[in-house]
Amino acid sequence: MPKLIILTEGIGKREVELKPGRTTIGRAEDNDVVLPEPSVSGHHCEIVIADGQAKIRDLNSTNGTLVDEVQITEAVLRSGQTIRLGMVELRFEDPTAPQPQQAVARPGSRTSPLPRGVNLGEIGQARSAPAKGFERRTSKFDRYFLLGTAIVMALIVVLLIVIFKYAGTR
Repeated sequence: MPKLIILTEGIGKREVELKPGRTTIGRAEDNDVVLPEPSVSGHHCEIVIADGQAKIRDLNSTNGTLVDEVQITEAVLRSGQTIRLGMVELRFEDPTAPQPQQAVARPGSRTSPLPRGVNLGEIGQARSAPAKGFERRTSKFDRYFLLGTAIVMALIVVLLIVIFKYAGTR
C-alpha cells in the first residue's frame, strides 16, 4: 500500500498510509493529512491513488508543491520521490510503483543528494563561519570610467561658464 513518510522532524506522525481515492494534505484540520507548519497552506495539495498510479496535484498553495525539488501543478509520483510542501519534506513510497532514477553527483560537482530529510530546527541556524554575500569586484575599468566621467563633467561645467560669460558680455 502506498504511503508518505514525513522526513521533517517535529511534525507529528512519521508515516501515513494512502488509501485508494483522494487524500488531501494541508495545515487545516479538515485535511486527511494535517501538517501543522506555517509554511504549509491550509489546503496545500492532494494525492489521488487510482488506476495503479499516484498523482499529486497542487491546490494553489502559497509556497508551491515540489517533487524532487521541481515545482509542479500536477505530477505522477514514483516510489522514492521526495515531496516538499513549504518547509516540510516527505517521501512517497509504494512497493508497486516504478522506482525513480537514483540521483548521482556528476564528477567535479560540489553537490550530492541528501541522505536524510531537513530538521526544521536546523533551518536558519548560523554556520560556524559567517557566510559572505557576493562581494563586488572593483576593476581598473570602474576606476577609469569614474575618472573619465569626472573629467567630462568638469569640461561641461567649464564650457557652460565660458558660454554664459560670453553671452553676458554682449
